[in-house]
Order: sequence, then structure tokens, then C-alpha cells
Amino acid sequence: MSKNNVLDFPSRDEQRFNAAITLYRAGSARESLEQAAALVDAGFAHANTLLGTIYEFGGKGVEPDFAKALFYYEQATSTVGAVEAWLGLGRIYFLGKGVAADHAKASRYYQAVADDTSHPVAWLMLGRLSQEGTGVEQDLDRARECFEKAASGGSVLAVARLGVLEQQAGHWLKGSLLRLKAGWRALTLARADTGDPRLREW
Repeated sequence: MSKNNVLDFPSRDEQRFNAAITLYRAGSARESLEQAAALVDAGFAHANTLLGTIYEFGGKGVEPDFAKALFYYEQATSTVGAVEAWLGLGRIYFLGKGVAADHAKASRYYQAVADDTSHPVAWLMLGRLSQEGTGVEQDLDRARECFEKAASGGSVLAVARLGVLEQQAGHWLKGSLLRLKAGWRALTLARADTGDPRLREW
């Protein structure tokens, strides 16, 4: 912002990046891919995350290519440290998309996000790994701590997982109420917008 309080407009590259994201959300995957690739070629490193996303999930005119998704997510983490790229890497290794599932590696990616942000998905996944004892040692106290942090960030699934923990601990009423609360909240949010980030699993 200038000393005269005149707002700076976004750079042309930022405008093009936002336009490419809008295109992808609207279903124009091929055109979004082309624009994101052009931005990366022009040195706009943030577009690597979008390329990773497009190659991970695909879309009209673009088949998923997990090797390319992995490459672009790695580029985004090494250049601009993009949170969504770190989460993408965690998701790929957690689910085994095009690679052998590696929950220990997924945990490291999610922890990298949790160390620097309060992103609820990172905490949700760290809690899940601790709860299930995959990739890390099973630790229900740690799982509870992670789910509570995710829930405080708005994650509905974290509330449901807290309910499961309560039931596992023998607190059936409390656990059931938490799970009912999560289910009702999820239904309410999904009616308004199925893409609500509070419903996000990965």
C-alpha cells in the first residue's frame, strides 16, 4: 500500500493465477492446466501447486498423472513452501496414489504443515495416524490432542473422530453425542456447499 493509501492492484501473474484456479473450479481443466504451465514457465512458482492439483485429480481433458502431481507439489514446497502442496504430498503418500503408501512419510509432510500453521487438515491427519498407529506409534493421547486442534480449526471430521475416541475409552454417551453433533453439522454444511472446507477429509 502506498503512503497515500492507494491500494496496489495484484500483479498480472497473480491475476492470471486466480483466473486459472477459477477455470479449474468451473471444470475447464485443460485450459487451467495450460495457463498454470505458462505461469510456471514465466517463473511464477505458486502455479506449481495448481499443476499438482490438476494432475492429481484430473478433470475434463486431463487424466490424472500422479508422477507429475508429485513432481509439481515438490517444486511448490521447495520454492514457495505452499501449504496445499505439502498437504498434497501427504495425501499422495497416505493414499498411495501412484506410489507405495508410506504413512511415515505422509506424517512428516503433515507435521511440516502443523509446525508452521494451524491448518485443520494437517492436524486431522496427524490425529488419524496416531489413532490408527500407522506410520507412527499408536498414541491415543496424541490423537486426541491433534483432533482437538483440528476441531478448533473447524474440522467436522475431527469432532467425529473425537467421538470415536470417547467411545473407545468407554464413554459411550459422550462419544455418541459428539458423533451425532458431527453428523448433523456435516449435513447442514453439505446442504449449503458440498465443497465447504470444514468437511474436508484430506
